[in-house]
Amino acid sequence: MRWFCTPVWYYFYWLFWQFQLITCSYLMDPWEKIIFYSFTIFVFVIVFYTVFIFISVHICLIIKFLHQFGSDPESNVYIMK
Repeated sequence: MRWFCTPVWYYFYWLFWQFQLITCSYLMDPWEKIIFYSFTIFVFVIVFYTVFIFISVHICLIIKFLHQFGSDPESNVYIMK
């Protein structure tokens, strides 16, 4: 229940400290942190872009493929008698 009372800012601050502890970046010099954080942000941006572009295209193709099964079996070609 105490977690709901704390502001969101403290939660993000805690997550950032967890990130620093996991990556041991709290031991780095300031210039090393800048390079490391820049590289990390760059990797996350590239991964997000890849997921957003390629996965969304694949989902659209899957939906189009599955939509074929729900359409009318009749042909759209006009048959002359």
